[in-house]
Amino acid sequence: LEKALMLSGNKTVDKVTPKDLEAAKTDEYNLIVYDGIVPDEFPDTGNIIFINPGIAKESPGWQQEVFIFKDSTNHNQNNKQGKAVLVKAVKCDVTEYIEDYSFSCLDVTGFDTPAWASSFFNTGKGLSAGYIGNYNGRMVAVTGFDLHNTDFPLQTEFPIFMYNLLRKTMSVQIIEKTVYNAGEAVGIQKKKQAEEAAVTKPDGTKEIYSLGSGMAVFTDTLDAGLYYVEEGDDRMYFTVSFPEDESDVSKETLITSDKNTKTETSKTASKNISKKMIVMPVLALLLVLLMAEWHIYRKRL
Repeated sequence: LEKALMLSGNKTVDKVTPKDLEAAKTDEYNLIVYDGIVPDEFPDTGNIIFINPGIAKESPGWQQEVFIFKDSTNHNQNNKQGKAVLVKAVKCDVTEYIEDYSFSCLDVTGFDTPAWASSFFNTGKGLSAGYIGNYNGRMVAVTGFDLHNTDFPLQTEFPIFMYNLLRKTMSVQIIEKTVYNAGEAVGIQKKKQAEEAAVTKPDGTKEIYSLGSGMAVFTDTLDAGLYYVEEGDDRMYFTVSFPEDESDVSKETLITSDKNTKTETSKTASKNISKKMIVMPVLALLLVLLMAEWHIYRKRL
């Protein structure tokens, strides 16, 4: 994991032992990784990855929101199963390109996925073995197993998984991308402590959305143009355009001066038709040449 962080291009990667955890100044880092431990207080800044967290029976309020056990009576030692478990990838951004991957692991902790998160690893019993989401303006990821208890880090899928995980947790963007198709929903993530997000449309009108649940969804993207989202002092722009297959209109209806309508083929459609008219004769010519070559070859034999 430490090597993966260094290879990801981070300027500073510091390793701290559990005994020095309280003295460490976590507010200086964009990403904090807790391997096998859970702090008493939730850090004020930075995104967080919890690997194989050890949970006490009597835990603070924030731990009950981040770590949710579905049925602790079916597990031993803090919900650990103590046996080999098949872990399957769940299709999402974190498992991009490894959606069909599965691996065996010892001592897997099964969680119920919190409302603010989405699962990326599941166990055969339907419990989550890994999830990620926006918790109070920060990206938080949790994996319920020790990387030393599985051969997953030795597989070719592991670097892909780590790249996707670090890409999601190294920073929190208000919106995922900057270009959307008309009619496509835009997910707005809560960043820092912002309670509301304002979306300004191309015509200048503004809509306000609550971020109480950690995110909001903006769906009024029928108009093409430049939009921007504001959360506190942060602003992010995005554009909405029509898909190419919809923008290439084959016909246009015109109203003439005598109030009659006239339908004309657009330039884009004409170009497409012209391309088809050129391609078909070329294909036919190639077929004739191949047949002639085959005929000559038969004669030589």
